[in-house]
Amino acid sequence: MYDTPLERADRPVNQYEFSGNELLSLSADYSYLYKNWSVFGEVAQSRSSGSIAQLHGMTLAVSKRFSLSAVYRNYPKDYHTFYARGFGEFSRTINESGLYFGTAVKLNSAWSFNGYADVFQRPWLSFRVDSPSDGHELLGQLKYRPNPRLELFLRYREQEKMQNARSFEGNLRPVEYFNQKVYRLGFNYRISKSFQWKSRLDYVTDRRESIGLQQGFSLAQDLIYTMPNKPIQISARYAIFDTDGFDTRIFAYESHLQNVFSIPIYFNQGTRAYALVRYTFWQKRCDLWLRYAAFVFSNQDGIGQGPERIEGNVRSEVAVQLRVKF
Repeated sequence: MYDTPLERADRPVNQYEFSGNELLSLSADYSYLYKNWSVFGEVAQSRSSGSIAQLHGMTLAVSKRFSLSAVYRNYPKDYHTFYARGFGEFSRTINESGLYFGTAVKLNSAWSFNGYADVFQRPWLSFRVDSPSDGHELLGQLKYRPNPRLELFLRYREQEKMQNARSFEGNLRPVEYFNQKVYRLGFNYRISKSFQWKSRLDYVTDRRESIGLQQGFSLAQDLIYTMPNKPIQISARYAIFDTDGFDTRIFAYESHLQNVFSIPIYFNQGTRAYALVRYTFWQKRCDLWLRYAAFVFSNQDGIGQGPERIEGNVRSEVAVQLRVKF
């Protein structure tokens, strides 16, 4: 309950959103396990609209090497909740229905395959989509790990969604499909007890009628070094990237300070590098992290806009963290 009513802007996209100062939600969940088969689910109602949201799923271990899973979800356009994070394609548990299928296959001692397919719909308008919409997402990953020191994987991900057209004529902005495909080749190798080498190649394509085909790629090399008999670990990366724009951006996880999550975005043209040093001392009671990272963009005289604009083509950051255990 709020002391001041929540009011939404008078826009079509907000027609079914919550407004008022009181919201009550009721829910019930279930799960059942029998041998190699399990089912689970949850049903919830928001009293502000009377709308009922539901999720139901099952997993089946067909054998030790083969498993299947399926999940159905239905979050109505007028289902209201502030803190729920239900399983789905989008970040909010509202205005979405879909069906998901996943599988995991252990082909032999070295080869494995994981994949899923997700088909979804949105019955009402949403952010940057001025009509009801639909789409799908596919992912498949083939992994080769002959021993604990070496791992290779090839991943393919495709998503097709609807979005407002970037370029159009007239007064009405049409909605169009965009199809994005991501290819990733990964290589992880433990050279010795001290050295670990990781390499990753990404290639992205994005096709939409108003713009056409856009492409992007990145190549990243990581080296992790743990000094023998010394409490020092060093992680470093150097990456190059070249994309046609933000639509073909590439997400890349990076090691950071303790409890800090970092996934910077590579787009346009340039390089990215970082180094992270961890030093443990005082009878392992203290941990010190030092990190430096930088983007160097090509053919740019400035980065960002407004008060955050940086003159030049380099954007760098320094981070320090000290943890003491008592």
